[in-house]
Amino acid sequence: MKSIVFSFVVFVMCHTALAQFPWLEMEDQRLYIPQNIQQPAPVMVMLHGCLQTGETFAVSTQMNQVAEQNGFVVIYPDQSRVNNPLKCWNWFEPANHQRTANNEMQVILDLIGLAAEQVPLDLQRVYVAGLSAGGGMAANLMGCYSDFFAAGAVHSGLAFAAATSVGEAQSVMRNPQRLNPQTLAEKAINCVGEKGRSIPVFAVHGLNDTIVAMGHSQVLIQQFAIYNDFFDDRQINGSVSDEVFATRDIKDAPKQATLISYNRGQYPFLSSLIVDRMDHAWSGGKAGEQYSDPEGPNASHLIWMFVSPHKRQNSFF
Repeated sequence: MKSIVFSFVVFVMCHTALAQFPWLEMEDQRLYIPQNIQQPAPVMVMLHGCLQTGETFAVSTQMNQVAEQNGFVVIYPDQSRVNNPLKCWNWFEPANHQRTANNEMQVILDLIGLAAEQVPLDLQRVYVAGLSAGGGMAANLMGCYSDFFAAGAVHSGLAFAAATSVGEAQSVMRNPQRLNPQTLAEKAINCVGEKGRSIPVFAVHGLNDTIVAMGHSQVLIQQFAIYNDFFDDRQINGSVSDEVFATRDIKDAPKQATLISYNRGQYPFLSSLIVDRMDHAWSGGKAGEQYSDPEGPNASHLIWMFVSPHKRQNSFF
């Protein structure tokens, strides 16, 4: 397996300043611990996009501020140029569409286990979110490990196994109509096998995305509607669908958005946010950062609001 090099840093918010503690004598992750941490603490795993690092992703998404307000821990894995010269997560590689010890997904899971050795974590409330290539890897993790992750979000990303090579990835990113959600759902079901569970998924996308076409958001929702339909009763019988249950306009940001819910039970089990006039960027991110649009609704806050009610019963570690 190619080596994956990460950094391990502990961040703590001290009043109005961000204090960085020295590097610890361990490898593999960048960890933010809020001052008002819950005991045990929920976990958000944040997967950056291409040409980003865990550190720059933390700055652009401002997820640490949301963590500070809500007491959860944030893990920022940092892809190395050894694995991908552009620092993209290799969401398209067939090895990352399998439950195996020899892929990037397993490394990310190992990072969570490593964090759990340092901080009391609530392993029933582990969530994952990612942007672009990181969003594709988040979809892979949710598809293959729905027995572990309680919920997740894909921002400007793609469905599980939307491509199986670099060339196919480059082509399909702008052409979501080539994808068959049923086939992709079956691949995800086969990956997780008997351990699979229904999983809440939140998709965020810019209407004017020129890198990953907005249609991928709908493919993702359709894929996980079929996936959840199967795992709620082990049959694909329409018990869960991608039929729109409710829509709500969000007008508290310069770029307005539409929040679409595909409801199941008390909370939306599938939901998407489509941001008007937004290109390939994190909605509500910090101004001046790469792939960050401060004029959109605060995606970090909305993602936490979506995932936080959900809990997974598991003994993964």
